[in-house]
Parts: sequence; structure tokens; C-alpha cells
Amino acid sequence: MRKVSIIIALLCSTLSWAYHFEIEGLCYYIMENNTVKVTYQSYSEINYAGLTDINIPTTVKYNGREYTVTCIGENAFNHCTGITSISIPETITSIEKNAFNDCSSVKNIQWNAITCQIDGDPFASSRSQVTSFSFGDKVQNIPEHLCYGMNQITSIYIPASVTNI
Repeated sequence: MRKVSIIIALLCSTLSWAYHFEIEGLCYYIMENNTVKVTYQSYSEINYAGLTDINIPTTVKYNGREYTVTCIGENAFNHCTGITSISIPETITSIEKNAFNDCSSVKNIQWNAITCQIDGDPFASSRSQVTSFSFGDKVQNIPEHLCYGMNQITSIYIPASVTNI
């Protein structure tokens, strides 16, 4: 019976981690094909406390391996109310729902994802303060409803490379 209790305790402690590693303040979950997704640090009100700017890298190195950052996970930056700017790299191919939920101080978004699928609403409860939204020069696809409800935008840049909105 003691062995069963120990095994259950180990499994529970393993399952409680939302990420495999942390580099320069961001947490990553290893997926397949040498790719990772940015995930939440803590599923609570103190997720990424003190973070003001999100600048997601295109690659990260961990344990001697290089991983391409291709996804921003569900609730990754949930309740990060101090964030004022977000920069999404061209390697991002998917953003899961509520990735930036309740990031109520976001003013500037730099979107470089060339083609990206979004699941649900990545900017739920974060739209009201956005004043600037720029798309990188290689962006080809702007996901449906991406800027919906961003009523404070005073500056938006859409490059000639965009072929689908």
C-alpha cells in the first residue's frame, strides 16, 4: 500500500507542472519535432508577476537542444495585468484561446506570425486599451476577428504581404 501511495504522489507532483523549462522569464512546454509552446507560469492571479513587455523569441535552447517556438498556449499570459506590449514572432503558427486573457494594460501589439491559426479569442478581456497594432512585413494571413473590439486603436499597419484577412 505504501508503494502505491508513493507512486500516486509522484504522478500528482509531475502532473501539476504546466511547463518543462523556463528561460529568461518565460515558461515552455516541449511538443514534438523540436518545437515548444509558451505556457503559463502559474495558473493564478500571480502568473508572470512583474512582466511588462512580452517579446517571444523564435527559438530557445534547453539542455543542449534548440527548439522553435511555434505556439502560445491556452491561458499562457492569463491575468498579466501589468503587460503593456506584446511581440509575436513569425514562427508562431497557433495561439490557443485566452492566451492573453485579462491583460488589461496592453497598448501595443506587434504581430509577426506569417500564418497563424487562433483558437477562440486570444485577447479576451484585453482589447479595450490597445492603441497600436502592427503586422510584420512577412505576414500573409490575418486571422478572422483578430482586432475585433479594439476600439481605441489609433495606429494600425498592414503590409502588402497580407493576402488573406
